[in-house]
Amino acid sequence: MKLPLTLLLALPALTGLAQTTLTNDGATLTVQAGATLYVAGSVQNNATSTLTNAGTVQLTGDLNNAGALTSSGTLLFSGSTDQAFTPGTATVTALTLSNTGATGANLLLLNQDLTIGSLLTLIQGLLRTQVVGGTLRTLSLPDGGRVVGEGPGQYV
Repeated sequence: MKLPLTLLLALPALTGLAQTTLTNDGATLTVQAGATLYVAGSVQNNATSTLTNAGTVQLTGDLNNAGALTSSGTLLFSGSTDQAFTPGTATVTALTLSNTGATGANLLLLNQDLTIGSLLTLIQGLLRTQVVGGTLRTLSLPDGGRVVGEGPGQYV
């Protein structure tokens, strides 16, 4: 009798995990080379915060940056529904899109202009630089920058 009661109490807690946001509010968060920070949800980097990524930051939700974001590593967007990226003034070295959502629901929506320093990898999904009815955003790759994996169903 105690086991069903225990399970019943645990199930509502599991529901809350689906809406996770990692909020950095005034701290410094560092992902070292070779390390991966996996967030089952979104990342909110507030104005007084620093996010430094030399490894991989993988998220299934949005990335909203209002603080300092330095990413010499990879930002990996791997959700199953549309995701959004608000980079602030950050330049990221490598961005990978691997969104497993159904066609039309596997977008990475760019909410601000973005410079990718080296590599944009498209595994699955589309990178959209204009939200319907919104401002057209600029995606820049400097000389020598590469786009890998562009094809049907995976393009900018």
